[in-house]
Amino acid sequence: MYQLKNEFESQPLEFAIRIHTPKGEQANGVKITLQNGKQFLIDRKFSDGEFIIFKGNSLYVADRFRKKREEILNERNLMLPNGQSDIAVAALHEGSEKIKIDLVVNSIGKGEKI
Repeated sequence: MYQLKNEFESQPLEFAIRIHTPKGEQANGVKITLQNGKQFLIDRKFSDGEFIIFKGNSLYVADRFRKKREEILNERNLMLPNGQSDIAVAALHEGSEKIKIDLVVNSIGKGEKI
């Protein structure tokens, strides 16, 4: 579970999830649960360094260089609300080795007059 604090206005949600697997292993899928209870189950194998990216209403899988490989779905109106939010990300895995996950959520604040 990742806890986020958006200090800015409510805005469209954008995130990148990077999967880190032990050498020679894969994640069997990823489950994402957003702050509004909406869940996404991505039922596909993930290798070390691959990304799941949500940007511009598109959820897709990307290689280790963030190059789009496969669109999972097109989902409109997912928002990052102002204040505290939780996002849960879990790898589906049967092996004994741990899979690590990085989550980066982008947010845009007020511009600054220079």
